[in-house]
Amino acid sequence: MKTKWCNKCKNDKSVDDFNKNGSNKTGLSDWCRECNRNRSAKLREKDRNAYNNKLQEYRRKRMLNPKYREKMRIYRENIKHLSKAKRGEISTTKKKEKPIFASKLKII
Repeated sequence: MKTKWCNKCKNDKSVDDFNKNGSNKTGLSDWCRECNRNRSAKLREKDRNAYNNKLQEYRRKRMLNPKYREKMRIYRENIKHLSKAKRGEISTTKKKEKPIFASKLKII
């Protein structure tokens, strides 16, 4: 079994314990997954407000995108249609308009 040295915890670990990183000569990260996970958790906890602000900004910008808004409108219509069919409010045996699924929608 191949092993690699973790520069953070200073242990020799299996290569399966390392994430891929194409910029390194070995093709693996310098830190093991456990050390990376601990570091990420500490950074998030250290500045929770900044993390939440970045997340809110990302969501706000995404909602301003017309392609995304159209995709979400179609998604909501499909959910309404499917939930009505599940409750028996509309018949699913009659041929009606098929809902357009956003994954098949191509917006140019």
